[in-house]
Amino acid sequence: MRVLVTGGAGFIGSHTVDLLISRGYDVKVFDNLEKQVHLNKKPNYLNPKAKYFFGDIRRIKDWTEAIKDVDAIIHLAALVGVGQSMYQPKRYLIINTIGTSNLYEILIKKGTFQKDKKDYSCKFKINLWRRRILLQRT
Repeated sequence: MRVLVTGGAGFIGSHTVDLLISRGYDVKVFDNLEKQVHLNKKPNYLNPKAKYFFGDIRRIKDWTEAIKDVDAIIHLAALVGVGQSMYQPKRYLIINTIGTSNLYEILIKKGTFQKDKKDYSCKFKINLWRRRILLQRT
């Protein structure tokens, strides 16, 4: 299974990538190497077995490229820093909410979501918060 991990260069994301690779998944990372966290450079702790795509979740074009050829998504990309968010609330809101809504917009346009009789099902395994489903594979 090919899994996209957004925010995969961050603390939680990089550990998620390591675990997925150790469990036999093919992992692609989508990250922007945020200056506040990474000083705009690739950290030396990144797993060399993963494929990396550097872009911005605010750009539909980057999302479109990032989700190519993946079977599942673990979306962890977000701006961090509670203190800084108090001084730049608009920036945090745009990146953390609009960036995520861009993913949904692309999946809806691609026909990934299909309505069934009772609720919405998804042909594309989106695993935003319940990542334990993917991580429990033995």
